[in-house]
Amino acid sequence: MIETNSSTKNRDDVTRAVGLAIMQWQDATQAYDEAVGVRLGLNMAERHCIGLLYGGPQSAGAVAVATGLTPAAVTALIDRLEARGLLTRTRSLE
Repeated sequence: MIETNSSTKNRDDVTRAVGLAIMQWQDATQAYDEAVGVRLGLNMAERHCIGLLYGGPQSAGAVAVATGLTPAAVTALIDRLEARGLLTRTRSLE
């Protein structure tokens, strides 16, 4: 077995530093996401929906589950994004 030559205090300090760096990275990512949303005129749910659709076509039900929105709210969200030309809705053949 191979181990590092560090004390428990040193490991605790490193663990805290890594945790802080991760929180700062998450905050910066969220701030960037919000700035892009403001620039594009998209709210968080709209950005989330578009992000889901980059992975491939999704049903409205799948978008509702992934976003935690009600089916009615997803329908309104899809209507808004379709009206802006950001997505295309097609009828499922299933």
